[in-house]
Amino acid sequence: MANDQNGDLLINHEGASALDENEQKSSALGFLSNSDVLRQITLILGLAICLAIAVFILLWGKEPEMRPLGTYSTEELVSTLDYLDQQKIPYQVDGKSVLVSAENYGDIRLRLTRAGLGTNSASSNDGEAILLKDSSFGVSQRMESERLKLSRERQLASAIEQFQNVAKAQVLLAIPKDNVFARNERKPSATVVLTLKGSALGQGEVDSIVDMVASAVHGLEPTRVTVTDQSGRLLNSGSQDPVSAQTRKEFAMQQKQELEYKQKIDAILIPVLGMDNYTAEVDLALDFSQQEQTRKTYNPDLPAVRSEMTLEENSASGANGGIPGALSNQPPAASGIPEKADGGEGGTSAGRSRKEATRNYELDTTVSHTRRQMGGIRRMTVSVAVDYKSITGADGAVTREPRSQSEIDTLRRLISGG
Repeated sequence: MANDQNGDLLINHEGASALDENEQKSSALGFLSNSDVLRQITLILGLAICLAIAVFILLWGKEPEMRPLGTYSTEELVSTLDYLDQQKIPYQVDGKSVLVSAENYGDIRLRLTRAGLGTNSASSNDGEAILLKDSSFGVSQRMESERLKLSRERQLASAIEQFQNVAKAQVLLAIPKDNVFARNERKPSATVVLTLKGSALGQGEVDSIVDMVASAVHGLEPTRVTVTDQSGRLLNSGSQDPVSAQTRKEFAMQQKQELEYKQKIDAILIPVLGMDNYTAEVDLALDFSQQEQTRKTYNPDLPAVRSEMTLEENSASGANGGIPGALSNQPPAASGIPEKADGGEGGTSAGRSRKEATRNYELDTTVSHTRRQMGGIRRMTVSVAVDYKSITGADGAVTREPRSQSEIDTLRRLISGG
């Protein structure tokens, strides 16, 4: 009996647990099948997503607006960043530009100036500050184009500063507005101001800067690029006429060659005479005329047959004629013509002959094109003044004597290379 009761209790317990599970499943299914509950859940999820988006927008809007202090060289950039780190001022670095909070921009600029870092930096001037200032009503198309032009000027200046002899560069672009009428179209121009480190730039380096600026701006010609240095020396003119620019280049080339020949003379005479015992000057007259010559010559002694045409035509007719047949093949009948004719005209035989020949000869032809190089030496004059010799006597007295004619002839042969 006890076993039966225990078995009934176990069965009742298992059945109760199964009923509880079925009731839970049915209650869950019923909860999900309720449309009102699903609508409430969807509304709660939507509100949560909207709240998250609103929080994100608020946090994003609270981020400080950054404004560039300016573009710095490497040394100035290191000094500026060290000062900002010491003052615990938040900043961002974009290449060689330093960005700070727009709200504290004026205060930061003032503190940098008081620290002696605002005057030597390549920061933006007042005009650039106006361009970079954000307006509360948006940015016009003209303001946007001016900002793009300013960005291009800074990029070109940064590229030019990579030259070894250039310490600082400033580029100013004058880009006219596009015009639909080709007659009124104006061409862009550019001005480059260089701060050199000491040594003057060579003509090759100046040409590189001109080509770099001209190729970076659409429609800009190299002849409209002006380059000058901090001393006001005009390195390349974009306003002079081509004749004046060419004359200036020719004069620079002449001075360069004169300096080269003078250095060669110094290399010859310094070991012989000493550093301060002579004076040498070289005067060159260069020929900048352009000459081109094309010659075409023929050699009649070496002809060659290129083509030949020959035409030969012969035609003749005899006494017999007529339609061929039996009658025409009969021997001639007896005639009363005497065997010897005392008078009368002699018989003639009809005939035709023609010969025609045409020969075309190809002569030996030579075509030569000669172009003389510009800048050739037309005349060179070398003048050398030699000091007297210093001779020390036995008593220690120093006397000065002129050099002999043989010594002067030897120096002349050394200079002339003979």
